[in-house]
Amino acid sequence: LGEGKNIEIINSSIENLPDNIIDEINIFYMFNPFSGEIFENFLKKVEFSIKRKDREIYILYVNAVMEKLFDKYSNLFPLVKSEKSFKKINYYHHLP
Repeated sequence: LGEGKNIEIINSSIENLPDNIIDEINIFYMFNPFSGEIFENFLKKVEFSIKRKDREIYILYVNAVMEKLFDKYSNLFPLVKSEKSFKKINYYHHLP
């Protein structure tokens, strides 16, 4: 992150986060947080956030059981790395 950078941890349902907060998030860490429609809505919210405020974004998705949903968004969030330790972990990275 670099010197002088602040880190804030937000533990919240994505459905309850206002757009202005999502627009400030650069790292999303998820441990198989939700499925189906809710996951799709999360990806849409981040996509719209990028349209409002393009920035570098990392998504760390642990226990990646819904990874196929990322296929639709591969132009925004290319898979950078996938590894299997105790659970499957996928790393996605968006560059402006």
